[in-house]
Amino acid sequence: MSQQCVIDRRGGSVAHSPWPKLQSIEELRGLLALLVCLGHLGLNTVAVQVGLYVRFRLAVDLFFVLSGYVLTLNYHFHQRTFLSLLVGRVARLYPLHALTLLMTVCVFRATSKPVDWNAVWQHAFLVHNIGDMAGLSGRRACA
Repeated sequence: MSQQCVIDRRGGSVAHSPWPKLQSIEELRGLLALLVCLGHLGLNTVAVQVGLYVRFRLAVDLFFVLSGYVLTLNYHFHQRTFLSLLVGRVARLYPLHALTLLMTVCVFRATSKPVDWNAVWQHAFLVHNIGDMAGLSGRRACA
């Protein structure tokens, strides 16, 4: 496998990385993520009226499969330990999760809707789906 040059943003030095940047997979992941977002916005209710049906659940499945492949390549080629990979992912994703949760609570408070503080704490600690399988609680699963 050929190496490609990567510019280190911190020091400006050039390093060689065997990590292949798979642009086509990244583009497909972006398209699938967009389809998932559109599905959450209720695009099917509009599309069905003109005779279309988009399988957003399939987009979710494909996005997860491709993301797993990309994460595996990242883990393998960068020779990172699982712990460093996990810490990096949490440091990248959790701040957005926390900000979204805080904004949701603010919107609920501003619109005088009751806030389920038990659910807020479960979401804050990322345990909101533990033991709550789709269909068992009577709620419908997402997309």
